[in-house]
Amino acid sequence: MGRMSLVLVAGVIIFAGGVYWGANWLAPWTESQEAARLVALAQENHPKANLDVTALGRLEPVGGVLQVAGTAGERVSKLLVAEGETVAADQELAYLSSHPIYQAEYANALSSVKDLESQQQAAIAHADQLIAEASLAIPMTGEPLDLEIQMQESQIALLEANLEAARKERRRLSTIGRDIVAPQQVDQQDLIVKRAEVELHAAQIQLASLKATLPLRRKQAQAQLNSAQATKEKIIVSMNVDSARRVAESARLRMEQAVIRAPRDGQVLKILVSGGESLGGQPILHLGNLQHMQVLAEIYESDVSRVAPGQKVTITSHALPEPLHGEVEALLWTVAGNNLRSLNPLAPVDLRVVETRIRLLDAEVKQHKELLSRLINLQVDVQIHVATSPVKQGNTPHPQAGQSPAQTVRQTAQAPRSTNP
Repeated sequence: MGRMSLVLVAGVIIFAGGVYWGANWLAPWTESQEAARLVALAQENHPKANLDVTALGRLEPVGGVLQVAGTAGERVSKLLVAEGETVAADQELAYLSSHPIYQAEYANALSSVKDLESQQQAAIAHADQLIAEASLAIPMTGEPLDLEIQMQESQIALLEANLEAARKERRRLSTIGRDIVAPQQVDQQDLIVKRAEVELHAAQIQLASLKATLPLRRKQAQAQLNSAQATKEKIIVSMNVDSARRVAESARLRMEQAVIRAPRDGQVLKILVSGGESLGGQPILHLGNLQHMQVLAEIYESDVSRVAPGQKVTITSHALPEPLHGEVEALLWTVAGNNLRSLNPLAPVDLRVVETRIRLLDAEVKQHKELLSRLINLQVDVQIHVATSPVKQGNTPHPQAGQSPAQTVRQTAQAPRSTNP
């Protein structure tokens, strides 16, 4: 009997403990299920109830955090900035180990270009002088020949006049009787006529030669001009100055690749590589513009239809001294799995979400700049305030002291349906 009494007492104790455990440990879970059921009931009673959209998000600069990297396999020779330093776009951030080599190659290429340019300029100057002389020779070639032709024509006219006078004198002597004019005088006049004819014929031949020579000399002067111009073109091509310039430009680009520059204005958030360290796949530093901040929120796909640009947003976190405010700027284009996880172990995971960009108020960003600059990628709670609903806010009471969530939602579910359209 004693043993049976002990067994009976132990069973009662175990039963009482089970009841106590179920009441204290299973009650929240049961109440959570009841709250979820009543929320659905409340939404059924008030289909237009305008509940805020909540989500998780991460704090980051507008434009994101830039990962500034260099060529894989290179080694960082010198870092020129420190963490927290503000930099301007195109400012030098670091030198790679290949920079001195490429710098020397670029200097040699520039020297070669300058030497070739000097030689080319001297050769071109000489060619230009030949071109100028040949250009002047073309009109100068015609003018002297024209004068010679004119002089030769005048000479021919004079010789024709002399020949006509000599012939006239011979005819006169022929009409005079031989008893008056000696035969020797007539013969002498015949010789004068003959000589005048020969001189006239020679002058006519010379005039024809001059006229035939004029176009040939002009062609020769033009050929000399063309040759001087062709020589200049040959000098320009043969010097390969353009090729040397391209080589110098390639060397300059290689040298620039060995200099890491800031892609835009911002602040150095974190340096990941020290001087002398080799680069693998990792970036050298992180850069972000902290003048403007945003939150990239993960909105559940079921809530996307209720979110639109321009809606006001409240951002909270235990790391923030007070809530921050902003507005929805844009919903991105793809649906993907969520990357952020809630600290609540009962919260759903592996949900499909749409990333939404929320711009924080610049005034608040400026006020808390020192703090926000050290909280990049902070996980925050996002509350998007959907536009005002036709349902009165009094139909959704706030929890009272000592009241459970299920009791609060139960009151909402039991509220009369709205007769508003």
